[in-house]
Order: sequence, then structure tokens, then C-alpha cells
Amino acid sequence: MKVLSAGMLLFAIGDLMLIVLLKAFPTALWTIVLSMSVAGVGNALAMVSMINVVVETSPAEDFGIASGMNTMFRLIGGSIGPVLGTAILSGFVVFEAFGLKYYGFEGYVWTWAAGMLFCLAGAVSAYMLKPKAKTSEA
Repeated sequence: MKVLSAGMLLFAIGDLMLIVLLKAFPTALWTIVLSMSVAGVGNALAMVSMINVVVETSPAEDFGIASGMNTMFRLIGGSIGPVLGTAILSGFVVFEAFGLKYYGFEGYVWTWAAGMLFCLAGAVSAYMLKPKAKTSEA
């Protein structure tokens, strides 16, 4: 659970770095590489440790259900996230031509900020989880 929480925090830090560094150095490629590297490590920690959290917090007889719910919520999150990002960005259209839309930087900032807030909420939630009670088998 601590690994999941740390992963979510790293992902949020990566988003924050993206916002701050791109404001300070808008044309430097290293800002994106560094920020996305931190966010990528956080994403890897969070996604890999998620199944361990499911194992540690659910009863053994309900593990199949909990694992299935984990997969379902990952799919739902993967469907809602891009739609939410697009909805935020659509309020910041700067120029539209030939069916293409060009978004202002502030739209990306708000999109990354929303992602950062979701990561922080996930980090707090993961930190507050309690493992199931250990049962002694005789």
C-alpha cells in the first residue's frame, strides 16, 4: 500500500514538474523528458503494486471478485480519463482550421492539474488502506 501511495505521489510530482518546468522553459525538450520520466516511474509503481493491494486488503474467498473489480475499474478509468482531459482542453481552443483544433497552454495546465489532483486523492486513499487481519491456521 505504501508503494502504491508512493507511485501516485511520484505521478503527481511528475505532473507538477511538467506544469512548472514548461512555464519556465517552454521550448526545452529536457523538461518534458524529465517530467514524464518521474511520472512514468510513478505510474509503473502504482499499476504494478495495485494487484498487491487487492491481495492484501480483500479476503481470500473474495479475491477473484476483487481482482475482477480491479480490472474493471482500470478499464473505466482508462475510458474516462481521456474524455475528461478532452473536455477540459475543449474550453481552451485558440485556433481551429481544417477540422483541427489548437489548444492554449493553459488548457494543458488545467488538464495536468486535474490529473495531479486525482493522483493525490489516490495516494491519500492508498495510504489509508488497512491490510486484512492475519488469520492463524492450525
